[in-house]
Amino acid sequence: MNAPAPLKKRLYVCLYWDNDQYTATLARGVWLFEDITEPIFSSRNGNLPSRRLRLTFDFQEDDVETAG
Repeated sequence: MNAPAPLKKRLYVCLYWDNDQYTATLARGVWLFEDITEPIFSSRNGNLPSRRLRLTFDFQEDDVETAG
Protein backbone atom coordinates (compact mmCIF):
# COMPACT_ATOMS: atom_id res chain seq x y z
CA MET A 1 0.00 0.00 0.00
CA ASN A 2 1.49 3.36 -0.99
CA ALA A 3 0.82 6.63 0.78
CA PRO A 4 -1.29 9.05 -1.26
CA ALA A 5 0.45 12.15 -2.61
CA PRO A 6 -0.99 14.65 -0.07
CA LEU A 7 0.06 12.54 2.92
CA LYS A 8 3.14 14.00 4.56
CA LYS A 9 2.31 13.74 8.23
CA ARG A 10 0.57 10.63 9.47
CA LEU A 11 -2.02 7.98 8.89
CA TYR A 12 -4.17 6.51 11.62
CA VAL A 13 -5.21 2.90 11.23
CA CYS A 14 -8.05 1.89 13.54
CA LEU A 15 -9.31 -1.65 14.10
CA TYR A 16 -12.66 -1.89 15.90
CA TRP A 17 -14.23 -5.08 17.18
CA ASP A 18 -17.23 -5.28 19.48
CA ASN A 19 -16.51 -2.70 22.20
CA ASP A 20 -12.74 -2.66 21.77
CA GLN A 21 -10.51 -0.49 19.58
CA TYR A 22 -6.85 -0.53 18.56
CA THR A 23 -5.30 2.51 16.87
CA ALA A 24 -1.87 2.70 15.28
CA THR A 25 -0.16 5.71 13.70
CA LEU A 26 1.86 4.95 10.58
CA ALA A 27 4.47 7.26 9.11
CA ARG A 28 4.63 8.37 5.49
CA GLY A 29 5.93 5.81 3.06
CA VAL A 30 5.07 2.27 2.04
CA TRP A 31 3.37 -0.18 4.39
CA LEU A 32 3.05 -3.93 4.12
CA PHE A 33 0.25 -5.85 5.81
CA GLU A 34 0.67 -9.56 6.37
CA ASP A 35 -1.62 -12.13 7.97
CA ILE A 36 0.71 -14.40 9.94
CA THR A 37 -1.95 -16.65 11.47
CA GLU A 38 -2.18 -20.23 10.35
CA PRO A 39 -5.07 -20.91 7.93
CA ILE A 40 -7.24 -22.86 10.41
CA PHE A 41 -6.53 -20.72 13.51
CA SER A 42 -9.95 -19.06 13.73
CA SER A 43 -12.03 -22.14 12.99
CA ARG A 44 -9.99 -24.31 15.36
CA ASN A 45 -10.30 -21.81 18.22
CA GLY A 46 -13.91 -20.87 17.48
CA ASN A 47 -13.14 -17.15 17.32
CA LEU A 48 -14.21 -16.19 13.84
CA PRO A 49 -14.37 -12.41 13.37
CA SER A 50 -17.41 -10.58 14.61
CA ARG A 51 -19.69 -8.94 12.06
CA ARG A 52 -18.85 -5.74 13.92
CA LEU A 53 -15.16 -5.98 13.00
CA ARG A 54 -14.10 -2.82 11.12
CA LEU A 55 -10.80 -1.43 9.85
CA THR A 56 -10.51 2.25 8.96
CA PHE A 57 -7.76 4.38 7.47
CA ASP A 58 -7.77 8.08 8.43
CA PHE A 59 -5.36 10.12 6.30
CA GLN A 60 -4.30 13.41 7.88
CA GLU A 61 -3.32 16.03 5.33
CA ASP A 62 -0.56 18.57 5.83
CA ASP A 63 -1.19 21.89 7.46
CA VAL A 64 -0.71 24.82 5.11
CA GLU A 65 2.86 26.02 5.46
CA THR A 66 3.39 29.77 5.62
CA ALA A 67 6.66 31.62 5.14
CA GLY A 68 7.46 33.81 8.09
